[in-house]
Amino acid sequence: MKFRKTLASVCAASVALSSLAVSAFAAWKGADKDGNVAFDVSSFLPKGVELSEVYGVKVTVTDASADAIAKGAGGGIVYNTSRGWNQKSWCNGCDKEEHDFQFDAATKSITRLDDTPAFQADDEWMSLTLSEWWGDDEIEVAKIEVLNKDGVVLPIAEEPTPVEPADPVDPSDPADPVAPGTSEDVEETVDIAIKNAGKTVIDNKLVRTNIINGWAGDEACVIANKDDFKNAVKVKVKFTVSNFTTPFKAWISMADSSYGCQFWGEGDKGNVGATCVPVEVTGNGTYDVTIELDKAIDAMEFIAVCTDLEAVEGDAIPTIAIDSVKTVVDNTPSTPDEPAKPGDSDKPVEPAKPADDNKKPSNADTGVAVAVVPAAVAAAAVAAANLDHDVYIIGVDGSNDMRDNIKDGKALATALQQIDKITRNAVTQANDYLTNGTTGLEEKQLVDCVVITKDNADKLDNFVFAE
Repeated sequence: MKFRKTLASVCAASVALSSLAVSAFAAWKGADKDGNVAFDVSSFLPKGVELSEVYGVKVTVTDASADAIAKGAGGGIVYNTSRGWNQKSWCNGCDKEEHDFQFDAATKSITRLDDTPAFQADDEWMSLTLSEWWGDDEIEVAKIEVLNKDGVVLPIAEEPTPVEPADPVDPSDPADPVAPGTSEDVEETVDIAIKNAGKTVIDNKLVRTNIINGWAGDEACVIANKDDFKNAVKVKVKFTVSNFTTPFKAWISMADSSYGCQFWGEGDKGNVGATCVPVEVTGNGTYDVTIELDKAIDAMEFIAVCTDLEAVEGDAIPTIAIDSVKTVVDNTPSTPDEPAKPGDSDKPVEPAKPADDNKKPSNADTGVAVAVVPAAVAAAAVAAANLDHDVYIIGVDGSNDMRDNIKDGKALATALQQIDKITRNAVTQANDYLTNGTTGLEEKQLVDCVVITKDNADKLDNFVFAE
């Protein structure tokens, strides 16, 4: 290990080190005689990303280099432009107070993030320069990524991977013939359009970032269109974690529009028709997680990147930014249901048990979804969704909101518990008991509910039914 503490103190006391490089201690692969290796900004700036958007860089090293840094190393990340030499320091295995940031062993990366853009459009020239001030082994860069002001990796255009041509097929081979005009490959990957990176929240004391959550009532919780998930049999989400606090597991929770496919976490009783293996989040960086569905879905009602990280309001929590959402869709033509044969049973399918806690309940593949939510709220949500199929909403009690929904055709019916009649009977019988010592009636009494439909909705006003 090379001696660096004295040099670090000198560097910290100097004015930005001017443009002089630290010599003799460098071990970056490709470094010059002064111990610096420079990268032209154009070589790592993503297509379509403006210089004004870049507030930082994330330098990821190779596995071997990470092992070398783990032994102890330090250096600088420099924005070298026509405006000057803008340097900040990094280290591992040293006094953290002397340096601006630390090497992240979990992601094998060094990250510099500033409050102002790293480069400007009017810079006559610009480069990213890396220095190592102490450390014994060579350090090699695996990739360089640029960050926005929130520390989120900006998109980098992916170069298509060359595909080797398939072996020629013997036309005389009759095995597995394909009908004319059809394709054997009925699956394709589709990019789901997202509005932004989402908003990381605390829900039920757990940290998560919603992709579609119409129940939350927050536009930041809906960054995708539920109908874009049509025919999906697999969903892949790429997300970036910043402001890392402590290790946690992350997975995709979801419910499709029919609630025939649901997943809420490993071992949850409400899971049906979907499987997801959580990923281990061990530090800042980008992660991928995939959920597989037993069947193609029509739309997505709810989807989020959920975690087992517990927190309450006011806690410092990591940011889970959604980078991309992709689906694998099944384009297999649907096959008409085979007609029932004489004597076949039409025995109904027993519905599945509802999910635990406050999650949305699940049902077997009966074509029926049951949700226990305020009926007036459900009516408003269904009306706003503009669905192409009927949803029957039935409530309990008789508010004016529910009455109006029934009259407007947004709900089917409600069962009115006649609280007005119940209250009047109670007061009358209390008076009879106090006056006469008896009510003359049975101790246990029943008051019939009234079914409110379009036919009699006009007779209902503030829980009072005018017979």
